[in-house]
Amino acid sequence: MSAWSWHPVLELLRSERLIGEEFYERMGANGGGATVSETLALQFAFAIQRKVEGMAPGERLRGDLSITSAPRPPWVFSPKRIDGDADWTGLYAVDRDRLVELLSFLKRSEGFTVL
Repeated sequence: MSAWSWHPVLELLRSERLIGEEFYERMGANGGGATVSETLALQFAFAIQRKVEGMAPGERLRGDLSITSAPRPPWVFSPKRIDGDADWTGLYAVDRDRLVELLSFLKRSEGFTVL
């Protein structure tokens, strides 16, 4: 899962109070080394399942936890672009199918570590 897709998942888990700020940071950073137990992975799965149940095929969960089926905004990264021009909420998004894949992984993972 890409960082673009992972960010909304972390936002969802934080909003469900399944992870705190420190764990959010560790799970969102390369080399953070966050270890998730089997019990916590199943709690993640339950929260994601609830979100997926409210989504239609083709919809995406955005970084602000809103759900949309609107096309992803185009964005070209270049030296001439200014970060303030970006629609970060739209760029950080995970589609329903990826959430279903993650859900399947979480249910069978027996825990995992974010490297």
